[in-house]
Amino acid sequence: MARGTQIRRERGGPAEISVRETLFLHRHSVSDCKYEGLPPRREGAIMAERVGKEQTKRVKGYLYYLGKDGFLWKTPVKLNKSGKKGRVGTEKFKREAGYMYFLDKKGFVARAKMKNA
Repeated sequence: MARGTQIRRERGGPAEISVRETLFLHRHSVSDCKYEGLPPRREGAIMAERVGKEQTKRVKGYLYYLGKDGFLWKTPVKLNKSGKKGRVGTEKFKREAGYMYFLDKKGFVARAKMKNA
């Protein structure tokens, strides 16, 4: 038997296949599902809820977060050398324990329940 091959028994007799073929077969025969091992998503499961009424236009090169004072802030990302930190909007939010606050895709402040809080 050549180096780098394995013997695999299939219906009657051994067959020689290489290690590369073994890894390929193992990787693709385990499951065709991308998300194996994750629990199925519940119907109607809500991941986050919108908290704010004011919509914010995102600017590339900034990170948006809810500050300790309750206002939405933007701070420049490391690659954005010319940007300045600043408060965005006029709406003030009251934080509740156990939630993570963020700016969603549409530009509204939203919150999601944290699993380990």
